[in-house]
Amino acid sequence: MSRFLSYFKTKSLAEQFCVLGLLLLPYDALPVMPTHYRPISVYFFSFAFVLFFFLEKKMQIVFDNISKWLIYFFAYSIPAGIATSLYYGNPLANVTDHFAGFLMGLFTYLSLTFFFLHYESVEKTIDQVTDILSYAYTIPIIACVLEMLAIYTPFPISIKQVLNSFFGGWQSGRICGSSSETSWMALHLLTITPVLYYRGFCIRERNRKILFVCATTTFLACASLSGFLILAIACIIFYLYQSAIKKNLAAAVLKLVFLVASLWGASNLLVYAASQMESSYFTVRIQNFSTALSLDEMLFLDGSVFVRVGFPLIALQIFFDHPFFGTGAGSFAFMFRDYLLTNFHEALNYEEVLLYLKTGTMANTTIYAKVFSEFGLIGAFLFLRFYFSSIINASIPQNSVFLFWGALFLALPFQQGSYAYLPMWVGLALFSTLYLKDRANLRLK
Repeated sequence: MSRFLSYFKTKSLAEQFCVLGLLLLPYDALPVMPTHYRPISVYFFSFAFVLFFFLEKKMQIVFDNISKWLIYFFAYSIPAGIATSLYYGNPLANVTDHFAGFLMGLFTYLSLTFFFLHYESVEKTIDQVTDILSYAYTIPIIACVLEMLAIYTPFPISIKQVLNSFFGGWQSGRICGSSSETSWMALHLLTITPVLYYRGFCIRERNRKILFVCATTTFLACASLSGFLILAIACIIFYLYQSAIKKNLAAAVLKLVFLVASLWGASNLLVYAASQMESSYFTVRIQNFSTALSLDEMLFLDGSVFVRVGFPLIALQIFFDHPFFGTGAGSFAFMFRDYLLTNFHEALNYEEVLLYLKTGTMANTTIYAKVFSEFGLIGAFLFLRFYFSSIINASIPQNSVFLFWGALFLALPFQQGSYAYLPMWVGLALFSTLYLKDRANLRLK
């Protein structure tokens, strides 16, 4: 407890706001704003940015050679995004939604970059940040365990109902934790597990070992398609990157073939196990996947699959039709309807798709596809130049845990379409700060 309290001692008000923002990072369903995604942390990160900007930086910020690409993208997106939106008739509300979400991420990234740069070294930064994040996810992981017991064991279901009421979850039969729905909580659990593994097994903190086991178990119990897809993509990125470091790509390809074959065998065992179990959301989805013989069949298995696979395909179709400048800031929600009716009208049978058409929120596409469809080649180059540079150039310890954590953040945009998703910006801020510390591109104050 003394170490926890030490994070609030002898620090400026801006730094204390950053610590509070990190501690509240998992809570994104509390009624603090009129949107589906409600990260309470954004208020603290925004306050911290204002204090850093006016009091510490004296309204003079020198952007480093990673952050400058993010600023270039933002500067380009304003005239280009608005002009193309007006040209294609994209409603002003979509444009403002885009910039509101992007500014949430921008303020988070900049405030945390300023904050992390105050630590003396790379090692100190990693130690402090991973420790704070471990504290932040303790209560949400406990809540997930209680929900899992209430759903899958004789524990009273009233526990699940109370937790949903408190944290803002709305799915009664699946684990929500501190989020509104399972898919969001699964992403939280997936991104925190490398941190807990590092604290528990590398630093040998017993309580963090327990949290790691609980986080891993509840992630699997979430049975989130988006979570499993990100995990699979991250594993491939991690494996190929490690092979590239060892300069043994030929052997890597052979091992990858063996890995795919092993996964295929394991999936068959999983399908058999599901067929022997009582019918549930999890077992039905596994059996449905096992019967799909083509991409088309898999795409239309259910609404959840179409949202996570079909939406990115539509975004890519928009890009191929408008490759140079895209269709404007926030325009995917507007252009989506015509492409859906023309090419994927069967998806109108799914409640999830109808809900997105009604609300106009398109967070379940991918940022990678979305930035191409809305800003074309120029905007995509600027944003992806920043994104990849933040992670790939980071001077992280040659530790498999951190390499895999970086792979997770590279994979995350494949199933996350919101620029306002704060855990993504926390990771980007940390990795880019490690790069800056190692090369002294920015003078520490």
